[in-house]
Amino acid sequence: MHRLTKTQLDKRFSEGSRQLWLLMLKRKWTQRELARALGRNHGVISRWLYGTRAPDRNSVAHVQQVLGIEPSLWAKQPLEPFVPPAAREAA
Repeated sequence: MHRLTKTQLDKRFSEGSRQLWLLMLKRKWTQRELARALGRNHGVISRWLYGTRAPDRNSVAHVQQVLGIEPSLWAKQPLEPFVPPAAREAA
């Protein structure tokens, strides 16, 4: 399984990012598998997961269609704290 190397979330981390993480962890997907499901490069997915970039309008619509994550969540602060798996392992 692909190991994550980043441990900190960017200030733009959103509830959409958190939901994407939770879905990925629930399905036991790597970032590459998630990227494949969305037809995107895994580097793009990494930026969405860590909040360094938010998906554009078309990508948000595609994520909703494929995974069911509501578009409005990308503009909201996380509803609960979230620690990426790599940060948990480092602690």
